[in-house]
Amino acid sequence: MNNANLIGLNYQQEANKFHKFEIIDIHSHINGIQATYKLKEVMRLYGICKIFSMTNSLDEVPKIKEILTDQVEFIVIPKIRSDNPKYEANQGFLKRIDEFQKYNAKLVKFWAAPRGLDISGGNENYFALHQPSIHQVIKHAKNYNMNFMVHVADPDTWFQTKYSDHKKYGYKKDHYKPFQELLAKYSDSFWIAAHMAGYPEDLEFLDDLLTTHTNLYLDTSATKWMVRELSKHSSDDLLEFFNKWQDRLLFGSDIVTSNEHLNDQSTPALDLYASRYWALRTLFETDYQGISPIVDPDLEMISPDKYNSNSSAILKGQAISNKILEKIYYKNSVNLFTRNS
Repeated sequence: MNNANLIGLNYQQEANKFHKFEIIDIHSHINGIQATYKLKEVMRLYGICKIFSMTNSLDEVPKIKEILTDQVEFIVIPKIRSDNPKYEANQGFLKRIDEFQKYNAKLVKFWAAPRGLDISGGNENYFALHQPSIHQVIKHAKNYNMNFMVHVADPDTWFQTKYSDHKKYGYKKDHYKPFQELLAKYSDSFWIAAHMAGYPEDLEFLDDLLTTHTNLYLDTSATKWMVRELSKHSSDDLLEFFNKWQDRLLFGSDIVTSNEHLNDQSTPALDLYASRYWALRTLFETDYQGISPIVDPDLEMISPDKYNSNSSAILKGQAISNKILEKIYYKNSVNLFTRNS
């Protein structure tokens, strides 16, 4: 079974059906040199003129830059998985900022997912936003005129399952207090909150967040999550939100590439990468209503009696106007980095 193409799409042909937008993908994870060539092909098909990458290995950065040239920008992230997470969240992070600034990195990413507690050893989450060391990282990055991206919280489905031990992980909204403190303290920087600020389930909460913090922007990354949750809202409510905040939303996919994908006979790498752009563009641009082509494991997690490992979420196209999409896809990112260059 092709986990990225449940409905038998020809993604090369499908790409020609979309409006000819220029699109900046503000959120991806490009890893693997050969996989980068395949991603470049998909970018060409789906109108991606620039992509921002959280590449794990510094050793791969020069070659990825050579392949994608001025189409790629880099985002600094700490090494999340290591033998010494405390070091990587602190001194190791500072060192990576120094290294990535050589490639003109414009953003630093804080990954503050609750599961960082487990990665850190189970007693303390070294990557959490309340850590005192985060201020040293922020000040160091600001020396290079960098701004910030944040992953805060996780899907509601995870707080009902993976994070159901609230004594250990807290409740979802607990994770936003230190984030809002950072937004207020460093209001001279702009902040991009990944995955619709981790709360596509609650548009009212996002509205309050954007109203309170004028230096905050949201990206649309984490395709399976966005398709599942944004499709659940009434079209009137979602379109009202996108219209109100059309200048503060940025397109992102959260595509993760790896050379291992090139050897997967069941799910071709082209389908894997293209499915993310097809799904997001279908969600935003069309009136399609049907299943997403991408398997969504969260469905089985929350309702094992109703779904299985091959289930996919319903995708409900919103047919957002081209005027608004031009901002979300391209203009907002250009304006943001132009103002802060």
